[in-house]
Amino acid sequence: MKTHMKVGELAKRMNITVRTLQYYDKEGLLTPSAESEGGFRLYSEKDMIKLLHILTMKKLGFTLTDIKKRLAGVETPEEMAQILAEHAESLRAQVQQLSDALHDVEVLKEEVLQIKTVDVQKYSEIVMNLHMENEYYWVIKHMDEEILDFMREKYQNNFDGAVALMKNMKRINEAAARLQEQGVKPESECMQKLAKEMWDITMDMADGNEQILLWFNQSVERMFKVKGAKEQEFMHRQKFMEQAMDIYVKKLYGIEEGSNGQ
Repeated sequence: MKTHMKVGELAKRMNITVRTLQYYDKEGLLTPSAESEGGFRLYSEKDMIKLLHILTMKKLGFTLTDIKKRLAGVETPEEMAQILAEHAESLRAQVQQLSDALHDVEVLKEEVLQIKTVDVQKYSEIVMNLHMENEYYWVIKHMDEEILDFMREKYQNNFDGAVALMKNMKRINEAAARLQEQGVKPESECMQKLAKEMWDITMDMADGNEQILLWFNQSVERMFKVKGAKEQEFMHRQKFMEQAMDIYVKKLYGIEEGSNGQ
């Protein structure tokens, strides 16, 4: 029974190239364990089994670096099972990342068609908001360029601040939506507390700039005219928050109901 093979024989049996075996040898992943009298390096049956392990792990998505590091210390089925379990977790994370990327691509495709002009900067901002898990990413296409320019400058070096802003606004809107479903009135104490939070966040976001606030309100007004289902649901909730904020601001500045604020 033949127990040793030259590099070409092993390559042919395992349906790989000689160059692959030479590369594995060079990287210390699989080195021939014997040598013929003529000086030819030979692979044993044990080497072939190790090669089978390498090729199997490679097909499962392991990198050669991982294979080299992990395969050397495997002595029991339990150790191999642990390696596979860890790799399965890594693959699940990769699948989730790919799923998220696919979702972002599909969403951006729809937004691109609605924007109707090629605006790469808006595209990138939509993607950034998707990454921040901001479900209101779509409002960007309704925003005036002046607002977007202001926000770009304010948060260009403060990504964490932008994320915190989105999370706080989302938290407040979700809390307001729950109260709205419960039949709570905009003038109620709990809604006025949320209105104060939203007002403070808005003023901080705009740095107290009244022109920015005006442009922002104009953008919101345009959004009320949008016919899409997700937009309509958002604006239904937003109108409730707007009512609460209107009451809060009038009290804040001592404006009586029915007054035009002048």
